[in-house]
Amino acid sequence: MQVTDRTLTPSGEKIEETEKGEKKSDYCLCERRFGSFRRSVRLPEGIDQDKIDARFRNGVLTVHLPKKPEAQHPSRKIEIKPEK
Repeated sequence: MQVTDRTLTPSGEKIEETEKGEKKSDYCLCERRFGSFRRSVRLPEGIDQDKIDARFRNGVLTVHLPKKPEAQHPSRKIEIKPEK
């Protein structure tokens, strides 16, 4: 995975093989799929690119994009005043 100029680019290669067969017949099925992939995702402003974290588990890629401290806006309550 690569980050360049606010663009996150994950890439990789997919390898999938399937083999099926039956002992008492002539039936057999073999499939093979190979290929590379590459995606580019534009990152929003305020992302701390030095702290991006990615994990791959059970076929799922999870990417954490933490905000810079100055980009985090704390919430605040707004008083609703009755109309006079």
